[in-house]
Amino acid sequence: MHPMNGPAALARVTRMLETAGCVAADDEARELLRAARDDGDLHEMLSRRTAGEPLAWITGSVRFCGIELHVAPGVYVPRWQSEPLARHAAELLPPTGVAVDVCTGA
Repeated sequence: MHPMNGPAALARVTRMLETAGCVAADDEARELLRAARDDGDLHEMLSRRTAGEPLAWITGSVRFCGIELHVAPGVYVPRWQSEPLARHAAELLPPTGVAVDVCTGA
């Protein structure tokens, strides 16, 4: 976690994200504090997020169906709302089947 961890840092970052209109500000604050290497890094990440950049582009990863996926700015970020569909599609595969996601993102 970021050197400025603890309840005070979490509260401060959460307030900044709430002010910017982030819906899940508490969860996002935890992710940013965990991903930031130092104060400068945290400040840059907060600036990007409060400007509306997707959190996953900033942190470089997102969890989807229990898997940590690497993401970069500009790519489609899978959303938790799609997980039931992805799980259902995976259930339809034969035991040695392979699914390929083609052309659904950047």
